[in-house]
Amino acid sequence: MLGNNELHIVIRGRKVDLAVNGIYEDSKEKYEPAAKCTVIKAIFFIIACLPILMSFIYKLS
Repeated sequence: MLGNNELHIVIRGRKVDLAVNGIYEDSKEKYEPAAKCTVIKAIFFIIACLPILMSFIYKLS
């Protein structure tokens, strides 16, 4: 909180964006905290992390 404003610094891909009072400054889209992301976004995130996890497990064995 800065004064009466709620601030979030968010990394979106290769860009860093600032969300003030629930609105991104650059794109003017609505800010959605990670806890409120849809299930499909979580599934895509897990799928994207699988190669990293698999390479880590491969290096340990």
